[in-house]
Amino acid sequence: GADIDIVQIPGHGLDSLTAKSFFVDLYSYIEKDPFLKKEDFFENLLEAYEQDGKLYQTVSWVHFQGWVTKKSNIEKIDTWNLETFKTLLETYPQAAVYTDASADSILKHLLSVTAMDLIDWKEKSCKFDSEEFTQMLEIAKEYGKEGERVEQEDEIQAVWDDRLLFSYTMLTPNDIMLYDDALSGDYTVVSSPFQANFGACVYSDTPQFGIVANSKKKDAAWQFVRNFFAKEYQDISKDVLLMGTSQYGIPVRKDCYDLLLKRYTATEGYEMDGKWYEPYTASIVTGIYDFEMKHPMTKEQEEAFRQLVTRSSKREGIDSRIEEIVLEEGKNYFSGEKELKNVTKIIQKRVNTLLNE
Repeated sequence: GADIDIVQIPGHGLDSLTAKSFFVDLYSYIEKDPFLKKEDFFENLLEAYEQDGKLYQTVSWVHFQGWVTKKSNIEKIDTWNLETFKTLLETYPQAAVYTDASADSILKHLLSVTAMDLIDWKEKSCKFDSEEFTQMLEIAKEYGKEGERVEQEDEIQAVWDDRLLFSYTMLTPNDIMLYDDALSGDYTVVSSPFQANFGACVYSDTPQFGIVANSKKKDAAWQFVRNFFAKEYQDISKDVLLMGTSQYGIPVRKDCYDLLLKRYTATEGYEMDGKWYEPYTASIVTGIYDFEMKHPMTKEQEEAFRQLVTRSSKREGIDSRIEEIVLEEGKNYFSGEKELKNVTKIIQKRVNTLLNE
């Protein structure tokens, strides 16, 4: 018919659409479904996609994006926050903050994991004239190194040598084993210093679906949409390939997560659903550092990854139009063409206009 019942939601389109009350709350359907329970899932991962306590889209697998840094450089400080971040920058003034050492890169990284706090699509407001965003611009200008970069194949060695402060990367079980081995256990994962905690942000590349609020066939639509929450769909443990979960992500269902981690932690072969599985092995070659996974994850590595999963509740990403505005105007401040207050005022005005269009 002519009516739209289900929409596939673009990666960073959720906020602008849900602000218009376009979708129904899927929690209300999960609660009534005889085969699904909210406690089946890592609730913190679902919360990353909530809006006002409601879930408007399916979430099947997520990637974890974090900043890997040397634990020994911050181990004397109990919390990760802005002051800790600034101390690290001041202690290693010659180090690149990220592989692309430019001011643009620093601003982009800080913005991507803080945008959710700066933009309110529902209220059509933003905070680009705030002290928080002003500090982002100041940090980017002060510590940006134009024209400098650390080559990707040298990234891990550069972290070890304190030539690079953060390896910004997608984290899988393989990567936890890689960094643990390459940095001899001297690593930790942090997110934006403006979030004041250790952990990572989440994002998803897989299809996400929502049920249209004015659909006349919501119950029928749910019978399709519910499949993306089902164990049969989220279980990828049988299809783990070289580099593991890079393609799909980590399941948000707890039972599927356990099945997946069993592939990484098994010390001997086992049978599942009539099929035999040998302990999983893999290798990662970075150009300078070769890592071969000859042994299963240790209990310490498994716990480190589980903590990463259970502590992550912040969604990464920003509307590309807003990012373009911020980076375009930010360049004028970095180059000295415009003063800081003038730049934040312009960004605030332009983003407000976009939100109200």
